[in-house]
Amino acid sequence: MRFKGGTISFLSTFVYFAFYALINVANCNEEDAWDTAKQLREQLPIPEDLRRRNVFEFDPFGDTVEDGISIVIPMDYFESERERAYKWFWDNSATDVQKEYYKLLQEETIQGSHQSDAHWELKEMALYGKYGFPHNKTLAYYHLEKFNELTKRTNSTALFELSVMYSTGLFGTIERDVPKALILLHESANLGNMRAKQALANRLFHGLDLEQDMVKSRLIYAEIADFLRSKYTFEEWNIRPPYIESYNLRIPDLGEGLIGKRNSLFSYSSAKRLRQRKPKSVESFLPSDQNVLLQLGNELTLNNLDAADDFEADRISDIFYAALNSYHGTYTLVRDPETAASILQMAYSKHKDQVSTMEVLSRAYFAKCVELLGHQYMRGEGVELDIELAEKYLTESLRISKNLGSTIANTDLGLIAQYYKNDKEKAWNFYNNTPSSEGMLARFQMSKLAANEKHTITQVSCQILYLQHICFEYFPAAYELARLTEQNSTRFNSNDNTNFYRYFVNENEQHLAYYLKDAFLALLRQESEVALWYYAMAAEQGYHEAQVSAAWLLYQPPRLFEKPPIIPEARRDMALHYYLLSSLGQRGIRGQYSDAKVVAGDIFYNMGEYEKAVKEYETCNNVQCLWNLGYMYEYGLGVEKDFHLAKRFYEQASGREESIENYLPILKLQLHWALSWISENIVHFDVSTFNNWLPKKWDKWTSPGRVTPDGKKVKKPTQETRFFEAKSWYRSAMRYIKSIPIEMNEEVLMITITLAVILISFVVSFLRGNVNIRFNGFQIGGNNNEGVGDDAQPPAEGEVNIMFFAI
Repeated sequence: MRFKGGTISFLSTFVYFAFYALINVANCNEEDAWDTAKQLREQLPIPEDLRRRNVFEFDPFGDTVEDGISIVIPMDYFESERERAYKWFWDNSATDVQKEYYKLLQEETIQGSHQSDAHWELKEMALYGKYGFPHNKTLAYYHLEKFNELTKRTNSTALFELSVMYSTGLFGTIERDVPKALILLHESANLGNMRAKQALANRLFHGLDLEQDMVKSRLIYAEIADFLRSKYTFEEWNIRPPYIESYNLRIPDLGEGLIGKRNSLFSYSSAKRLRQRKPKSVESFLPSDQNVLLQLGNELTLNNLDAADDFEADRISDIFYAALNSYHGTYTLVRDPETAASILQMAYSKHKDQVSTMEVLSRAYFAKCVELLGHQYMRGEGVELDIELAEKYLTESLRISKNLGSTIANTDLGLIAQYYKNDKEKAWNFYNNTPSSEGMLARFQMSKLAANEKHTITQVSCQILYLQHICFEYFPAAYELARLTEQNSTRFNSNDNTNFYRYFVNENEQHLAYYLKDAFLALLRQESEVALWYYAMAAEQGYHEAQVSAAWLLYQPPRLFEKPPIIPEARRDMALHYYLLSSLGQRGIRGQYSDAKVVAGDIFYNMGEYEKAVKEYETCNNVQCLWNLGYMYEYGLGVEKDFHLAKRFYEQASGREESIENYLPILKLQLHWALSWISENIVHFDVSTFNNWLPKKWDKWTSPGRVTPDGKKVKKPTQETRFFEAKSWYRSAMRYIKSIPIEMNEEVLMITITLAVILISFVVSFLRGNVNIRFNGFQIGGNNNEGVGDDAQPPAEGEVNIMFFAI
């Protein structure tokens, strides 16, 4: 075993308990320590789930921010602090039950019939924080190695976890050993571990530490896909797909993203399960009223569905979003279909007779309430499965909304017609009424109904046409498309099929990356190191969102006026590794995560590796990358200085819009070019030559009574020069000027010019209006614009909106 410096002190606690166990082994009674420990487990604490259980409760993570989730994650990492926290737990926080349980396990590892089980349990406690024990990478590695020795490397899960440890070096705890990690990964895959197979297929797909082999990658992904397909019943695959509470997200997407939402060309966000709110355009007409939800919550608690005080019809929107969030759940709210059904049933019973008098928006939201209630009866979630009642509510919702193309209602009614009424023509009409951009399940079913007289092309071609439209939006379609094209030699493409299988496999996180939920719950408890390990395993399996999350936990890009994080070099290198991996993206799907390339380039820049930074900036499609490239070419960092290219990149980043905020940076570049030309052609010459060019009056005013460079003596100083020469500051300034006549420092002068440009912009802004400055997407001062994205208001008339970008 090889431990890196500093981490060995973590073993002190283990040595203490091991020594204590040796003393007590001789005094143990006939009862096995393992059996005694098993009896104590019921008394051990379970890690707390900090998600809300009720939609009416206050959300400490979501209610404090307008759009997103607020989670505290430390930027810096100090090994000494981790050691002190571990020692403090045993000295002050550990309960008697925890200490006794730990002692019994230590005894069992030394002399007992369940040594391997005891090592495994100790590993779980140290690695995952099981039973409230603190995270300890050193002990986790030690116990996992011991477990593998005792089990003779026959446990596929242990081999996979050990492979991840060697692949990451446990972020500085042990020496990183990629060849050994690959050996362990192959051993785990050979034993049938699906996560190891997924990780191996991902490495072959991208050529990571292995020669790229798309054929082998496709075969492995196909094997995993067949295994996952076998877990779905006919109803789950065709009629009622299981609802997946996905936690596969990038942590920075819970806020402003990696580099700010405004600095990316793509608006894609992995945070799909945030709390759903009314659009701001609707909020202006139907403002939210928290009292409505509180009153509704009280009535549900009292089971009073026939309360005398009816809600006003214009509050139906609040009721709908309360039910919707309860039904789907969010990252910080436990899914509760039962509460959602109760809310919807109450709303329906109170307002079903008021539809004719409702305003347009209230009517639309009431139709959504009825539709969601019918959907729950269709799926049997929160209520008993009832197809007839589901059809009634779904049909009524379409009538209320006047057939405005509802996705859920048309899809569910199509499923009822296809699978329960055997009316394929009617089913086709329902599916065809769904919006093409939303009805993925409907399009999937249309591919199954492709053998229709209306089509002039073959059945297989029609199926492929529909499946291709949704293959990267609805994962069952990706699997069926892959199988269908494999059977059709004229349409088979190995690389495309690899992408289809890969997408299908990665979307089944409930089977292969179920612990992503545990990672998020650990973040809520501020157990960032436990979460980091979970994300590291998912990152090894090829989940790009998990790679960004792991990188973010290791290295958070500093924002304006923040210093770079203070972290060990090993953690910085692994963060860079993950950012680069995630920037590869999934071929054919959602493009590349170009913002990860920006961060990777910035890390290279801070390391002084400018050539690598330029390489990352050049391969991403992003406003920030374009601006950074302009900066690199302007100052010749990693590339040859080229003001023309710098100007081109600045203009591309600015969008070529005619505005002062885009003109000022170009003006600064032109001043820099002029200064550079002067510095190269005029300023850099011999000092003595320059002094010979000075007029005689210069020497008279600067050095009266002294010898000039040509040996002549000047006249006596005048009364004015005597006055100045008597001042010490004047003599100091003249000595500096004489030593360096006009040897300007370009960097200092550029700072001066930049400050002058900013000063001019402020003067102009105060003369014309307000000022709105953004630095890397961070607003310093503004016109109190409210809104995010499309809802944000532009600067007021006459306002200056200056954008300063930096690396």
